[in-house]
Amino acid sequence: MRDDYWRRENYETLLRVADAAAERGLAGYADDCRLRERGLRAEAFAVLRGFIAGAVEWPLERRAEVTDWLLGLELHHSQAFDLVPHPLRAGLVGSGASW
Repeated sequence: MRDDYWRRENYETLLRVADAAAERGLAGYADDCRLRERGLRAEAFAVLRGFIAGAVEWPLERRAEVTDWLLGLELHHSQAFDLVPHPLRAGLVGSGASW
């Protein structure tokens, strides 16, 4: 874990969320969280783009379930400011408007 004390809670939350995402079969999102926790933003966003590309092909029910889970994370972990980064919000969460 990175040693920026002022962001420690954010990094810890990213790791917990990564574990929870992996348990839900969201390996790409889990990898994204782990890479962002390590400060590897460019690599994380590359992984996230691949995750989103696959996720938009999921059945509607699965996309809605994952979107609900992601927004719930954001709501319940307000100390973590980047659980749903912009590419994910625009690419998967935001696509709910077209459902």
